[in-house]
Amino acid sequence: MCSSNIFNCGDFKNWKEAKAMFDLCGGISNDIHYLDGDDDGIPCETLR
Repeated sequence: MCSSNIFNCGDFKNWKEAKAMFDLCGGISNDIHYLDGDDDGIPCETLR
C-alpha cells in the first residue's frame, strides 16, 4: 500500500481517510501518493 503511488485524493471519502493513509505511509517524509501537493503537511486539502 505504501510502496507505490496507487491512491489520489479522489479515492478517499473524506479528509480523515486521506490523512490516515498519509500518516500510515510516513507523512510528509514519504508522501508516496503525492497527497500533499503543496508540501505543507496537510494532505488532500480540498476534502477538508
